[in-house]
Amino acid sequence: MKEELAIPKNYLIGLFSILVILAIIAVIVLSKNYFKYRAKTNTLIGQEINGVIKSMKDESRGSYFLEIKTEKELLSIHSLPVAWEVQKYNIQVGDSVSKKANSRIMNFYKLKNGAMEKVCEFEM
Repeated sequence: MKEELAIPKNYLIGLFSILVILAIIAVIVLSKNYFKYRAKTNTLIGQEINGVIKSMKDESRGSYFLEIKTEKELLSIHSLPVAWEVQKYNIQVGDSVSKKANSRIMNFYKLKNGAMEKVCEFEM
């Protein structure tokens, strides 16, 4: 006959407590990161952007880091989910970006035949 292995009740309670504490910590960390991301997104939505892409870097998982040179400043945007648009419309350094203040729509332009032509409209 097989003997059943008896696990002490205190051991199970301790293990369960550790798992609950780890879950609570994970929820706190993930929600903190989410709220930080939402704050940055809301700030970006409130800004007006008219400039040229000076630098772009694939951050993986569909996101890009963009540096956009405007008349006033060099704007850095982290984790902008435009990977599909970058590949489909061949968006590169030197292309133009335009966005109205309090708008979720960002337009990308390319220089074609001596004129700027809108190639893509990205909604945040």
